[in-house]
Amino acid sequence: MRNLMIILSLIIFTSISHAQEAVFKFMPPTGISYTETLKKTVEKTFGNLRNDIEISESKVKISITKNGKEYLMVATPIEIKVTKNGQRVDNPILNLPLNRKITYRINENGEIKSIEGYESLIKDLKESIPSEFQNALIQKLFNPEAMINREIEEWYGRVGGFVGQKVSEGDRWYSESEFALPTGGTIKYFIVTEFSKIWTEGSKKLVKINYINDTDAGAMKQLFEDMSKSLSKDYQIPLIQTDKPSMSAGGERIIDANTMLFQSERSWRVMTMKLTVPGQDEVFSTVKETREYSFQY
Repeated sequence: MRNLMIILSLIIFTSISHAQEAVFKFMPPTGISYTETLKKTVEKTFGNLRNDIEISESKVKISITKNGKEYLMVATPIEIKVTKNGQRVDNPILNLPLNRKITYRINENGEIKSIEGYESLIKDLKESIPSEFQNALIQKLFNPEAMINREIEEWYGRVGGFVGQKVSEGDRWYSESEFALPTGGTIKYFIVTEFSKIWTEGSKKLVKINYINDTDAGAMKQLFEDMSKSLSKDYQIPLIQTDKPSMSAGGERIIDANTMLFQSERSWRVMTMKLTVPGQDEVFSTVKETREYSFQY
């Protein structure tokens, strides 16, 4: 019996001592340049009335250099293609971001200190919109400060919030956060993050991260009610009633913990709600968005 306990203790000790661990460090090689490709698919269903599928494919050239204790990351969109229900969308506005440089200044802790380049892009976007569509909602959507804040929040959720943290394979994080909405305000959501696999590949310490997000139901209902009121006021359309809105999301990414460079990433988001237009029947709406990122180093 005693020998059995010793053997079991050795097995447990061995399994614990060989558990894969990783420490996230923001140390991308200075001078590195790569291309990030994003394929985004949005499927919209409005009961039995209509189904739409929009697919966009974009490529961004990214370069990173280091100056003292600061990293300079420059992102330049070089290609974008959009189709809707199989038909190519030719809209000059889509090409406005092409070949414009967005510059990020990032410290050694992976924190974005500033973002430059959105001001001129937003200015040109606003000028391209006909004057009859210029309203308060458009001003909120095309706001440089709001876009920069969303970029910083997204970066923190994907990179900055991990730097300096030590994880073991199988660890889970439970957290909540707030997302800044393009129309103003924030919405709270809850996150479960799992570090499902850690392994070494050459000089890389690869970590597979799976995550699931869920939103506060009450906050979602208030959000869509506010959006409906804004649309009704700005575009002089009947007030659309919303009920039972829900939104969930999740994804998987593989990242090199030694550099914080992504190897792959996939994410999804599903939003459902009941819509009631005055004088018409109720319609259940579903919007499903998937994103697939690939990286060519």
